[in-house]
Amino acid sequence: MPKIEFKTIIYYDKHIKIMSSSKSLPYSLLGEKTSLTGNISSTSDFRIDGELNGNISTKGRVTLGPTALVKGNINCGELHIEGEVNGLLNIKNTVWIKPKAKVKGEIKYGNLLVEKGADLNAKCSHQT
Repeated sequence: MPKIEFKTIIYYDKHIKIMSSSKSLPYSLLGEKTSLTGNISSTSDFRIDGELNGNISTKGRVTLGPTALVKGNINCGELHIEGEVNGLLNIKNTVWIKPKAKVKGEIKYGNLLVEKGADLNAKCSHQT
């Protein structure tokens, strides 16, 4: 799969605009109604509201919005899940699984927070 690096992505209706300027958002974005097949490597925080078939790696935070669907592995510092994910989640610090989130696969975490209503069907292991 190709490696894709984003600096800043702004989502407008059905189009993605990739920007590279000093006036950037505090995170990169894969917008709702957008699907991507491939791996993402980012140096900033990343938010997914669309569909990703591939892996994502960043030292920052990854946020999966309520419409997110990720089929792949996530390697990051912190993960907030409102949508759906299926894969190996290797999270250095905190994984926060919110109500209505669906998680399948395996989670390696520093801290794990699961809110009432979340659907968690994963092998979980604490890492130091």
